[in-house]
Amino acid sequence: MQLRKGLDVPPGYDPTSVAKPKTKAAKKNEKRKEKKQQTVNAPSSQESPASDGVSNISDHLSTLKVSTTGEGQQLNPSEQADSANVTLDKRIRALKKKIRLMELKETSSPGTSLSSEQTEKLEAWRLELQGLEASLASE
Repeated sequence: MQLRKGLDVPPGYDPTSVAKPKTKAAKKNEKRKEKKQQTVNAPSSQESPASDGVSNISDHLSTLKVSTTGEGQQLNPSEQADSANVTLDKRIRALKKKIRLMELKETSSPGTSLSSEQTEKLEAWRLELQGLEASLASE
């Protein structure tokens, strides 16, 4: 009788051909690793044409000057008023939502009441909301 070296497997069975198929997550992870290796290895080995464009842009950006004195482009008064109204509207909506959620929390659990800190926050939000609505109405 002939002795086999290696694993005892039935005749015709090839263990390398019956590998488990990779799951979607495993394939995704493998692609991510390959992409990461490519990005790590590519810049050090050679400079690509795309990096030339990046260096050109970075050169141009380095020549730009940033000023804090406001010498650049200014919004005209009507645009400033519009942007102020938009920020006021956003703040008002956010406060109304906070108040609504806090009141819902208070009414949803009848046996418990809001803590003193939560009550203070709620009152502060209401006062701030009144002030913002008044300033919006005066404009």
